[in-house]
Amino acid sequence: MLSFLFAGSGAFLLTILLTPLAKWIAVRVGAFDHPNEARRVHQTTMPRLGGVAIYAAVTLVWCVLAWSGAAVMEVGQLLLAATPIFVLGLVDDVRGVGERWKLLVPAGSALLLYAWGWRVTALAIWPGVVVELPAWLGLGLTVLWLVGLTNAFNLIDGLDGLAVGVAALAGAALLGGTLLTGGRGAGLIVAVLLGALLGFLPYNFYPARIFLGDSGSLMLGFVLAALALRGTATEAGAVSLVAPVILGQPLVEAAVTLLRRGIAGQPLLPGDRGHFHHKLLELGLSQRQAVLRLYAVGLVFAVSGLMLLKAGTWLTLGVLLLLGIGIVWGVRALPYEEFGWSREKSGKVS
Repeated sequence: MLSFLFAGSGAFLLTILLTPLAKWIAVRVGAFDHPNEARRVHQTTMPRLGGVAIYAAVTLVWCVLAWSGAAVMEVGQLLLAATPIFVLGLVDDVRGVGERWKLLVPAGSALLLYAWGWRVTALAIWPGVVVELPAWLGLGLTVLWLVGLTNAFNLIDGLDGLAVGVAALAGAALLGGTLLTGGRGAGLIVAVLLGALLGFLPYNFYPARIFLGDSGSLMLGFVLAALALRGTATEAGAVSLVAPVILGQPLVEAAVTLLRRGIAGQPLLPGDRGHFHHKLLELGLSQRQAVLRLYAVGLVFAVSGLMLLKAGTWLTLGVLLLLGIGIVWGVRALPYEEFGWSREKSGKVS
């Protein structure tokens, strides 16, 4: 437990120190987010290499842990697999890349993790019910899970502090889950990542001084997705409902985005102004109000996931039923014209 505390505190302090340096580098190389696209909500040009500070802090702490002889094999595997995604995001922040690369590179990293044993081999679909998967299906689900969440976190990174705060809430729940299940290796890197996120959040919360950038959002999605596989598995190694519930907010966002774009006949990958945070702004909320409401949603998913970790049949049924009702009600309250829901029907949130 003390090693978790020291590792997380080290990442926290390093990120606080490294973020101004990342901002300076962003200015020097011209890595800016310009308010010249319809989906942007900020009004000023903003540096966007926050992911550099988080990646550097996590890597430096891992090097110290490795030197000290701590159990860091899983941490090293995950960092190696996440590095190509970080580099992809870094190139996108500085020069821009095609959307297809945000599928291909994470898929390659997912295959690497799969080869190292980070994989879906069975599903605990209900308390006491475990379904073994054939190798081909396990491989497909592993890649789909990792690639999907990598891009899902990129989708929610649209307001100051939103993606970082949601990731921190999910990370806190995953840390709790690993402590309960005894996953020391996964728990160690969750603690490091959580410390780095909390160190970066003061710079990123509204009004932000630096953005996370794709170097951060893509990497966070991949790392959290991988940690959810490893850190919340049952004692038999089966992936349970806990993982998708803890990461439910970006998953629901991604599902709604794919559905509405499919209905409208729009491309599935490019960004637009139809995400949850955009719709909350349309309803009259400020950036800070919208982010805090989405934090509350992320907290509900995080707590629900922890409840499911040791839940029996009836508690599982109750939690999933309430979550389902909440998701339908929440999405229904947003003014999505693709679903035939006007702003007037949805009502104004105050």
